[in-house]
Amino acid sequence: MDPERDSRLNVVFCHSFFSLGAGTSSPRRLVETAKKFGYTHIALIDEACMGGAVELVEACQEHGLHPILGQTLQAQVELLGQSFTGAVVVLCQDRARYAQLNDLITLQNEQGHVQPGQLQGLQVLTGGRRGLLGELVLQGDFRRARLWIQHLKGIVNGHLYLQLWHDLCHGDDRMAQRLVQFAREEDLPCVAAPEIRYASEDQWPLYDALVCARLGTQIDQPHELRPVNGAQCIQPWEHVLQRLPYPEAIWTTNLLAQNCSFDLLPDRLMPADASLPPNFSPHLYLMMRAYQGLEERYPPHLLTQADQRLTYELGIVRQHGLENFFLLATEVSDYCRENGILAAGRGSAAGSVLCFVLGITQVDPLKHNLLFERFLHGEKKAMPDVDIDISSSRRREVLAWVEKRFGEAGKEAMVANRITYRLPSAVQDLARALGLPQQQAADLTKRLGRDFRHLRPGDARQAAVVFDEVLGNAPAKTVLLDILSRMERGFVRHLAPHSGGVVLSREPLSHYSPLRTSSGGIRTMEFDKNDIETLGLIKLDLLGLRMLSAIENALAEIERVEGKRLAPGNLPDHPKVWWRISRGDNIGAFQIESPGQMQLSVRNQPKNLTELAHQVALFRPGPIQSNTVHPYLRRKAGKEKVPHLHPSITPILQGTYGTVLYQEQVLRICVHFAGLGWLQADRYRKKLSAWEDETELATLKRQFIQHACATHEGSDHPVTPELAEQVFSMIAAFRGYGFAESHAVAFAQHAYVSAYLKEFFPAAYFVGILNHEPGMYSRQTITQECLKRGVEVLPLDINQSQVLFRVEVKKGMWGKLVQGIRFGLSGVKGLKEDSPSRIVLERTRGLFSSLQDFYTRVSLQSSEYEALVLGGAFDLLLSRRDALYQLGTLQRATRGGGGALFLPEVATPALAPLTDRETHLLDLQFKRASESGRHIMDLYRSELQSLEVLPLRVLKDGDRVRTAGWVISKQRPPSARGVAFFALEDRSERAQVIISPELWEKERILLRDVQLLIVEGRVQAAGVNVAVVAESLWCLVRRPQLVPQKS
Repeated sequence: MDPERDSRLNVVFCHSFFSLGAGTSSPRRLVETAKKFGYTHIALIDEACMGGAVELVEACQEHGLHPILGQTLQAQVELLGQSFTGAVVVLCQDRARYAQLNDLITLQNEQGHVQPGQLQGLQVLTGGRRGLLGELVLQGDFRRARLWIQHLKGIVNGHLYLQLWHDLCHGDDRMAQRLVQFAREEDLPCVAAPEIRYASEDQWPLYDALVCARLGTQIDQPHELRPVNGAQCIQPWEHVLQRLPYPEAIWTTNLLAQNCSFDLLPDRLMPADASLPPNFSPHLYLMMRAYQGLEERYPPHLLTQADQRLTYELGIVRQHGLENFFLLATEVSDYCRENGILAAGRGSAAGSVLCFVLGITQVDPLKHNLLFERFLHGEKKAMPDVDIDISSSRRREVLAWVEKRFGEAGKEAMVANRITYRLPSAVQDLARALGLPQQQAADLTKRLGRDFRHLRPGDARQAAVVFDEVLGNAPAKTVLLDILSRMERGFVRHLAPHSGGVVLSREPLSHYSPLRTSSGGIRTMEFDKNDIETLGLIKLDLLGLRMLSAIENALAEIERVEGKRLAPGNLPDHPKVWWRISRGDNIGAFQIESPGQMQLSVRNQPKNLTELAHQVALFRPGPIQSNTVHPYLRRKAGKEKVPHLHPSITPILQGTYGTVLYQEQVLRICVHFAGLGWLQADRYRKKLSAWEDETELATLKRQFIQHACATHEGSDHPVTPELAEQVFSMIAAFRGYGFAESHAVAFAQHAYVSAYLKEFFPAAYFVGILNHEPGMYSRQTITQECLKRGVEVLPLDINQSQVLFRVEVKKGMWGKLVQGIRFGLSGVKGLKEDSPSRIVLERTRGLFSSLQDFYTRVSLQSSEYEALVLGGAFDLLLSRRDALYQLGTLQRATRGGGGALFLPEVATPALAPLTDRETHLLDLQFKRASESGRHIMDLYRSELQSLEVLPLRVLKDGDRVRTAGWVISKQRPPSARGVAFFALEDRSERAQVIISPELWEKERILLRDVQLLIVEGRVQAAGVNVAVVAESLWCLVRRPQLVPQKS
C-alpha cells in the first residue's frame, strides 16, 4: 500500500444514540449515510454501551460495508501525583478481543472507569476532543500529556494510535499539527478519526439540546462542552482530507480498519447445556422424557396419531440440534411443577406436541389442530420462542433458581429492553435545556394524555393543540417542536431489563455482550430480544402473569377453607360457566372482561374452548382492521353464507367461518395456496405485516399472485389472477397485531379457568383478584362485583385482618355458614411492604387491646399509623376521629414501638363523628375501596336527581336518556378509527359510553379530566351489557386523584 497514492479515507468513527445522550442517530442510519458518501468501513465507538453492535453489523451486511466494533471507555491514571479519568477509544480485531472489550464495558458500568493495564491486546486510540489526551493538550498541560502517551505506549506497545480530529473549531488546525508533532516525537502512528455524533448536519440542534440537558444547562447559556457547529456529522471523505491533510495518517487509518473487521454473527444456533443424567446424551434424554410424557398425556386410542406427530417434531429438533433447548425449557417447567408454582407455556410453542408431552405447555395441539410449523420447521434458522407464563407473585423465585443454575458461570442474564423516546419522555428531557419551568413541563406532559402520549417525538406536531394550550405563543414552543421533529424513530433513551426474557448460554455471556446490573439488582445484557436471536443465543421468556397468581391464590383458599384440591387443567366443562360468559357477565375474568369483550361475548355466545379462543383472537388489531369481526359473527349465526374460495383454502378457514383470525392461517395459505416453503412463508408473513409504503405492498401482492397462479397451473383447480388477488387482500388486511392460534387457545384456557372459579368459588376467586389485581378494573369495582355475587367484604380490622385479603367463614341468615372476604392489611395505601407482616407477627403475642397498646408494640412511620387510623383499622376499638386525636397525643409523647412503660392518659374531648360521606371518602383515599357497600355515586345521588339524570340500572334498549356514572376505564384504541369508549359504574351497574371522533375533539379537555360523567344519548342494550352512544357530555366531578384508576 503506497501512502502517497492511497489517500482516500475509507472509514468513519461514529457514536450512535446508544451513547445515551452523546449521539443522535441509529447505527442503521449511520451506515446508510456512510454508504452514500462512499466509505467502505464504519466503526461504532459508543460510550460504554455495545447495544448498537448487532444493528450495525446487520446494516453493514445489507449495504456492503465492513463493521468495526469499538467503544469509548474512561481510563483512570495517576500523572505527577494527580488522578485523572478521561476517554480513550478502543477497537477489537477479533472475537476474542470483542469478549475482552465486553468485560471492560461491564467493569466500567460497575466502577465508572477501567485501568490502562486492562487495555492490553486491544487497539487503542488516544481519543477525540474530550479524550484525556485532548483535554490535557487543550489545557496546555503538555508534560502530563506526554507522560500519558508514554504510559499507554508501554502497556499496548504496537497497538496505540494517536487520534487526529478536527471539528472546524477555532484552533483545531494548530491542535492537529501539535498532535502530529507529538506522534513523531513519540514514534506513534496517527489515525484520521474525527468523531461523528450524528449522521447529518440537521441533527446538530438536537445533539446540542441533549448535551445541554445532560450538563444541566440551557441552550441560551454558553458552556465549553457544547458543540459550536454541525461539523460532527458524516461528510465526504474529501472534506476530512481538507481538514486533516496527512496522507500517512489516512493510510494508517485504512490499514487499521482492514485489520479490525471480523464476523460477529454465528452460522448456527447455540443452545446452552441442559442437566443430563449420567450416560445420557441430550438426544437420548429428550426421547426418554418425551415418550414418558406421551403415555401420560394421551389416551390409548390417540397414541398412534400423537406418536406420529411427536416423531416428526423430534426429527426437526434433531435436524437443528435443539435438544438442549427443549430440555432447558423442561427444567424450568419441572421446577415450577415440583414447587407448586402455576406455570404454562403459550405462544407458538403451544402448537408443539413435544412441548405438551414435556409439560412445558398445557394445550393439546392435536385436539385443537394447532400448527407446529408456526413454532419450528425444517428450514427455520432462528431460535424458536418458548414463552412460559409464571405466577407473578413467585416469578422472582423462579428467576433466582435460574440464576443459581446458570449465573455462577456467567451464563445467565436478562435480555435488554430498549426504552425508546415517546413524546412525554422527550419533552421532559428537552424541557430542561430549553429553560421550561419544571411545573410547566410536567403540565405539558400530563396534558398529552392518552391522545398523544404514544406519539414518537418526530410526530409532535400532531399534538400541537396541547402545546398551544400549555405554552401559548412562547418562543420555546417553536424551538421545542423543531428539536422534537429531528428525533429519529426508535431513538433509544436507555436500556432496562426485559420483562421476562432470560438468556441461557453455553459460553460465558461476555463472549456476546457486556453485562450491566439494574437498580433492582437484575443482571442484564445490552442487546434486545431480536439481537439475541441474531446472535444465535437461547432465550426463554419467563413472564409474570398476575392472573396465574390470582388463580393460584384462589386454589389455595379453596383448599384451606373447603378442603378441595382443584387442578386448573382438569376442571369440568360446565354449561353454567358458558351461560355466564355468553351473557357478558365477565368482570374479573381473564382476557374477556373489557367492555368490548363483554359485548362480543353476547354476540359470539361461546360454548366451548375453541369458540372462546376465536373470541380472544377476534378482539385484536389484526382481525379488527381486516373487518373480520362482523363477517365471522354473521356466518357463525347462520346469517351469511361461508364462501369457498379454493379447495386448498377451504380446510384452512373452515373452522373460522371463512375468515382469517390467526397467524397460522396466513402461513398455511402462503404454503398451500401460494406454494411457498415454510421458511419463505414465514418471512413473507412478517413482511406483509410490516409494510410501510404502497410500493412495497404492490411488490408483495405481485409475488403472491405469481406464486399462486404458477403453483396451481395445470391442476384440476387452477387459480386465476383475480382469485389470487382476492385471497391476497384477505391476508394483507390482517396487518395489525394478531394472535397465533396456539396462543389464543392457551389464553382461552386461562379465561375458562377464571370464569369457572368465579362461578363456583366466588369468595376465593375474588380474594385472588383483590390480592393480585390482574385485570383492568379498580379495587372499588371488584368489591362491588363481590357484593353483586353475594360475597360480603368484611371491614379492615387491626385484630382480624391478615396480610392479604382472605376468605373468612361466618354465620349468615338462619345460621347458615357463608363465605366473606376480610380486607387485608396490604390493601392499606401508605404502608411499607413489610409493615403488614410485622403487624401480624406481633399480633401472635396477643391481640391489640387499644390504639395505645398497638402504638407501643409496633414501630411504624408516622404516616403509616395515620393511614391505619384513617383507613378504619381501629374502628372496632374507637372512632376514627378519637383515634386520630389519641395518635397525635401519643406521637408527641414518645416514639412508636418503644414499649414505653409510662404513657400519658389521653382524655379525648367530645368530637363530632364522621359523616357517612367523610368516612366513604377516607375509605377511598386509604383503601381504594369501601367495605360498607356504599358507592361514590351515592354521594351525588340527590344532585343527579335534580339534573334529571337516570341511574344506569333503569336504562332500556333504544331509549334516549341522560344518565351518569363514575368513569372506571378509558379506551381509544387505534383500530377504532378515533372512536373512544368510556366505562361508567354506579354501584354494581356498568355501561359503556361510545364517543364519536367529532365529540371527542369537541370535549377533549373535559374527557381528559372527568371522573363523574353525565352523558346524553341513545341506549344499546344486549344481555347484561349496556352502551350509550353519546350525543352530549358534561363533567360533574373533575378529581381523578381521588380514586386511582388502573388503565
